[in-house]
Amino acid sequence: MNIIDTATDTSAQVKCMASKGVKVIFRYYAPSPNWKVIKTTEAEAISNAGIQIGAVFENGSNLASFTEESGYNDAISAYTYARETIGQPLGSAIYFAVDLNVTDDEISSNIIPYFKGIRKGLKASKKGVNYNVGAYGCGAVVNTLLENGLCKYRWLSESSSFNGTSEALENGAYEIAQQFKQGLEICTISIDQDFLRDGVTDIGTFTLKDDSSNQS
Repeated sequence: MNIIDTATDTSAQVKCMASKGVKVIFRYYAPSPNWKVIKTTEAEAISNAGIQIGAVFENGSNLASFTEESGYNDAISAYTYARETIGQPLGSAIYFAVDLNVTDDEISSNIIPYFKGIRKGLKASKKGVNYNVGAYGCGAVVNTLLENGLCKYRWLSESSSFNGTSEALENGAYEIAQQFKQGLEICTISIDQDFLRDGVTDIGTFTLKDDSSNQS
């Protein structure tokens, strides 16, 4: 179980997780205070345990919340929290979640504009080296975004019945995929398990030790 994601603070269990072979923990950012969000102390604990951090920004699962304006605002929020609070190194990735099933038309009308807004928001936040964009969602979402140059990394959501996901799994059209198992836990913490496509070595994860300068 090398890669996991969880909504729970892992601070007290990271040494246990490292002993069980966990190499990457995906944790949340959000636009406002939220119980799922990683704090600096947890990021430090994960890094000190020799585990990589994956960052995923989530702002609702309602189609109407995905607009170019909200993408712009979410990117600024994500950048600010990543850089100024967590100290996430530039050049690593922030994944933006599309945690719902969408049709091809809805991808065109809402999801593509949302990620265009993300691109603009990140550019407005930082010139030069910035964060890479990852996309979490169904197969149709992540691959359409990749084709349009709007993401670098594709993280398939666990729902294989969602638009294009089973095809993406069959064709290897992803970097990382989530695998849900009911009641899955490690070191008493509820998790989802994730796996890489064969041959993938880079998914934009980081430790705080990767960037001691913490320049904003």
